[in-house]
Amino acid sequence: MQCFKHFYRSDCGTLSAPKNGEVDLSQGTKYGAKASFACQTGYTLVGLPSPTCTSAGTWSSAAPVCQIGMYHLPDVR
Repeated sequence: MQCFKHFYRSDCGTLSAPKNGEVDLSQGTKYGAKASFACQTGYTLVGLPSPTCTSAGTWSSAAPVCQIGMYHLPDVR
């Protein structure tokens, strides 16, 4: 009798796009896949832009957020 270990690729599930942004899950949601986040013009991504699906079935980091006007504006005199 032989026993074979079955390997199931972990699925991390989908990630929601941040408000005023988008998420690209074109690599899928299984182990090793990377998600890519981007924000609309005028917004800045706060957080890690490309989490990876881990073997535990969780994303390596939380979804980032898009915040408006995160720039340093020059002083007006």
